[in-house]
Amino acid sequence: MIERTSRGGATSDEPHTVRASHESAADTPQRPAADRQDQRAIAPTLKERALTLQPTQVLAWAVGSSIVLAIGSVAPWATASLFGASVSASGLAGGGWVTLMTAIFGGIAVLNPEWLSRARWLQPRRLGIWLIMLLVSFVVCLLNYANIDSYGLSGIISPGWGLHLSLAACVVGAGTAHVLRLQARSRHFS
Repeated sequence: MIERTSRGGATSDEPHTVRASHESAADTPQRPAADRQDQRAIAPTLKERALTLQPTQVLAWAVGSSIVLAIGSVAPWATASLFGASVSASGLAGGGWVTLMTAIFGGIAVLNPEWLSRARWLQPRRLGIWLIMLLVSFVVCLLNYANIDSYGLSGIISPGWGLHLSLAACVVGAGTAHVLRLQARSRHFS
């Protein structure tokens, strides 16, 4: 079957054949750049999606994650139950101090009070520092999970709800800190 095709404005009569599956990808013509751009327009990247979020919503999530992280830091991180008696250990008995400091710094970094502008070196780096602190707090939470499991008393000692809450708040806080950093950079370079 002969089919008329046009390439670059010129038409040609070439036989239409079905390519065999054993032909390499190098033999296939590349998609035009316009097709790739159309594809990007259909499926925006995560960065493009993050830049379209409302800053007030992201700030609300960031402040909320700091509050939840502070609550999780002082809540029970481990619970031991034996013969009907239950004992809990607060997060402040271990790594909860790290997560509590992260929560306090996060609240200050996100709310950006006037007195923070006096620390000129800290002002542009506050969200990045908070992101690093959140990642350290996340590792602290994971290490506490591993520590609880290492006792070998799976039926007696279990992670407390504060540890679960702190871990979730670290994940949400890290996501919002990253989005806030992206939005701040886009405003700075616009």
